[in-house]
Amino acid sequence: MKRFSNSQGGRLAGEEKNIAVREIKKTDVLAAKAASLDRMDDLIAKTITASEAKPDCKPGCACCCKHYRVEVSTEEVFLILNFLRSGFTRQEQSEIKSRINANAAAVEKEHGEKQVRYMPCAFLIDGNCSIYAARPSKCRGHHSLDVKKCESHVAGDLEGDDRVPRLEALALINRAHPMGFLSAMYECSLDANVYEINTALSEAFDNTVALIRFKAGKKALLKAQRVTRPDSPKGNFFGE
Repeated sequence: MKRFSNSQGGRLAGEEKNIAVREIKKTDVLAAKAASLDRMDDLIAKTITASEAKPDCKPGCACCCKHYRVEVSTEEVFLILNFLRSGFTRQEQSEIKSRINANAAAVEKEHGEKQVRYMPCAFLIDGNCSIYAARPSKCRGHHSLDVKKCESHVAGDLEGDDRVPRLEALALINRAHPMGFLSAMYECSLDANVYEINTALSEAFDNTVALIRFKAGKKALLKAQRVTRPDSPKGNFFGE
């Protein structure tokens, strides 16, 4: 399979930005994000089909769901909440909310990388993702070509070049495609922040004002732990 270069990543992000800007202006930002995630899924599937090496991930393999920090963009927070409200009972929502709040409290208490990373996802149920259709973009392209190395990595047994093997093309898609949508959000004067998932969902869960602020082009979440990434547009917030 042909390897992706940084210039190809830039083109991918640019193409996604142009499409997303049109869709945000034509429809609704959440509908536009859902369509963007569909495009990302399609691109990932085509990339895997064209590659000789295949991800070793399978249903029930949840090593990354238990050990890695998850970042989520503002619009993804509201997509996840909409998915929960439409597909889960009140009791199930309450149980998930309790796990989210517990994780958020731990994140806020301990800012060290180990405390942030080694924490089972609140949506992990019986080894599977309970919000798979609405999972964040960063989860969609995350993968490994060797599950055993994933397990060794989280156990601290891998060093240097003996890291978890991944498809370079998928890793690039996982960076470039979401960044294209974030750039479109910025161009459309919408909140393009990225957050730690637990603190973001904990704040937004019962906060009806957050969505109103978001659609008005203001910062939706005021307390959630924001992630500043060097490749984020304008570093990555605007508005009050």
